[in-house]
Amino acid sequence: MTLKAVEMTLNTLGCIAIRNAMHPKLRSWLLRLFGANVGINVRIHSCRFMNFELGFKNLKFDDGVYIGTDVLIDCACTLNIGKNTTISARSALITHSDPGTRQGNAIAKIYPARKTGVFIGNDCWIGVGAIVLDGSVINDRCLVAAGSVVTGSTLDKESLYAGSPAVFKKKINFNS
Repeated sequence: MTLKAVEMTLNTLGCIAIRNAMHPKLRSWLLRLFGANVGINVRIHSCRFMNFELGFKNLKFDDGVYIGTDVLIDCACTLNIGKNTTISARSALITHSDPGTRQGNAIAKIYPARKTGVFIGNDCWIGVGAIVLDGSVINDRCLVAAGSVVTGSTLDKESLYAGSPAVFKKKINFNS
């Protein structure tokens, strides 16, 4: 068995262990064990991972992050989630885009594969069922409304975004 096959097997076993862990804090501990950078008081509910072939080293969850039930996490490229941020249930965090380069898909000639990653700042709230696509930067204290799609853009801090694609709706006043 090659080193690559051994790594892939260990990563798969790690994914299974993380998914089946009985407690959100145990999932955080297991992610640390398998290479993710996970802060303190991070709670991860029953999430799903994809593209974990390279392990979980691309994941960085700062202190106080909450990841809800059935969140899809793409491990292909960097995913950085800031302090005290909430990722609500059934959201998707996608760190790459690829129309099928390995399969020779003709669309890949027009839209080549890309791995840029996703950055989500501190004190953000990603609503239920939101999708955050590759290349997105969500700055501090942003709210992305339920069902919205962030399409590789930079969202201004202290703002509410909604829709598909997510567009600016209003500034959030934190001084009141």
